[in-house]
Amino acid sequence: MTGIVSFLYNQTLTSINTATPDLEGDRTLTAKYEDVKCRFQLKTGSITHKSGKELQYRGVIFLAPSYSVVEGDRIIYSGETYVVVGIETRYNFQGVADHTQLYVA
Repeated sequence: MTGIVSFLYNQTLTSINTATPDLEGDRTLTAKYEDVKCRFQLKTGSITHKSGKELQYRGVIFLAPSYSVVEGDRIIYSGETYVVVGIETRYNFQGVADHTQLYVA
């Protein structure tokens, strides 16, 4: 892992899951990643979604930019399930992706 915050990745997400529809139209959770090193901060706040809607979050997760996470993905951490409501990629001074911040509700 690289980046200025990589030394802070001292916690582990159990899994990052995506919801995919099955043949009957029901949504099934499928694990995209397991045992993901991260930094998880319980923190409440709000972000403005690209649609202009204000969304509430209850945690922020910092992880390496190599993970492909989308809004709506489910994250399991410490026995709790969180939903990704916002994603922000942070860049270093050279313009290279340094880390990704996930806002979860």
